[in-house]
Amino acid sequence: EVPSPQVLPGNLVYLTAGYGGGNMTVRLASGADGMLMPTVLARNQPGTGLSCEQQTPLVLDGRLYGIQTKDSGALHDQLACMAPDGRTIWTSGKARRFGLGPYLAADNKLYVLADDGWLTVVAAGGTEYRELSRNRIFEATDAWAPMALAGKFLLIRDDKNLLCLDIGARP
Repeated sequence: EVPSPQVLPGNLVYLTAGYGGGNMTVRLASGADGMLMPTVLARNQPGTGLSCEQQTPLVLDGRLYGIQTKDSGALHDQLACMAPDGRTIWTSGKARRFGLGPYLAADNKLYVLADDGWLTVVAAGGTEYRELSRNRIFEATDAWAPMALAGKFLLIRDDKNLLCLDIGARP
């Protein structure tokens, strides 16, 4: 899978990829002929900015959230909150690595499923990683599939299980 481009304020588009692809921020502006002209503002190797391998980064309040790629050096597999300019605002740290697991946002929280079956709820925003809860949902080996939220029900799965959790959240 390849993460989708994300639109940021100021006519910016953020692109990222795994397997050494890194990330890029592009500004779109109209040229003299009315055609959109992209200007590359930043092009980074993994470990600088936010590089996501499988899941698409989330954009909340002008910030990017995602799990760093395996080739992102010391930040590998960490949940990161980044500014659009590539500056790191916070990461989950070495003690909380998530692999290729999916994540989504609801009620100003991030729901992050590690690929080994641990579901972590993190406060979005702020200046540091703030874990609200963490629970082992199932014994997983490859919990990589995107999660879905329907009302207050969170659907998650791995390679063998499908679960529906009542989390009381609103999208």
